[in-house]
Amino acid sequence: MRDEDQLDDRQVTLDDDAYGHLGRLAAGLLAGAPVAEPAGPGEPAVSSGSYTVDPPFFGDGDIGRLAVCAAVNDLAVEGVEPRWVTLGLTVEAGLPAALLRRALTSALEAAREAGVDVRGVETRVVRAGDANRLFAHSTVGGTVPTTPAPPSPVSPGDVLLLSSPLGGWPVHLLSVREGLGLENLVPSGCHPLNAMLREVLWSVAPGTVRQVRRIARGGLARVLQTQASAAGRTVRISEEALPIPHEVESAAGLLGIDPLRTTDEGCLCLCVAPGVAEDVRDALRAHPYGREATVIGEVTDTAVPVALLVERGGRSQRLDGRSRMRPEPSRLR
Repeated sequence: MRDEDQLDDRQVTLDDDAYGHLGRLAAGLLAGAPVAEPAGPGEPAVSSGSYTVDPPFFGDGDIGRLAVCAAVNDLAVEGVEPRWVTLGLTVEAGLPAALLRRALTSALEAAREAGVDVRGVETRVVRAGDANRLFAHSTVGGTVPTTPAPPSPVSPGDVLLLSSPLGGWPVHLLSVREGLGLENLVPSGCHPLNAMLREVLWSVAPGTVRQVRRIARGGLARVLQTQASAAGRTVRISEEALPIPHEVESAAGLLGIDPLRTTDEGCLCLCVAPGVAEDVRDALRAHPYGREATVIGEVTDTAVPVALLVERGGRSQRLDGRSRMRPEPSRLR
């Protein structure tokens, strides 16, 4: 039986969304389709995303703000300067017009903050119950600058930083979803980060910021695993250095989630040359969304491609896909 026939025989599940399997499934179903090469310096680049976050309206934001911020950040971490955005909304019949206005206003405010033009808005209405009130799709376009230098391979000695505290996004959303009221203590951190990244990249020599990664499905653990595999080296972080606020740590335990293995829209992981780590940290801290940036670890010279967490007691734990906590909940984006 052909691989595509085997794929046709399976059904899509919520776990496919929570763990990012659906993208690989789609790639398998489209095997053989032409794939565009990454854009080069001076060329246009585009990023699109669909958003089904639950709930669509949360404590300090909503799906409109998320749709703009997430797509802008997807381009920005690749070194692209976002220029414009289009927005599509799938609206359930019966949604109060005030909520639709809220989502659109939030999207417009996020676009203004990111410095991008809103080039178009498209809406469609579906039957009540078909879209969890509101789904969104956004497309952001930009250009690849000729400088700074594009991301370069991770090397032994490189330093790892986080731009902000970890875990706020999942705790905030799940608190609203489950009616716990903790969202008043833990902000979501849903912001456009392109201006902050631009300042960081221009603050150091080209090429010294090796990579910037969003904390997407699978969390920081997956980001570090990917870096370790690409470098063929052990990536080591310190539990004591991780910026997980007490409120987030307590709430995560109550919710049964692991902040290291969960999507976090407000946090970026940067891998930089050792000589510029302090400069990058200071540049991040100079921006309102990076005030709590911190160094969390390094790429070692050990030729074993694993990610390790050094616990407070000194024991090393391998950051693989397993966790004692509940699996990452679906629809966090």
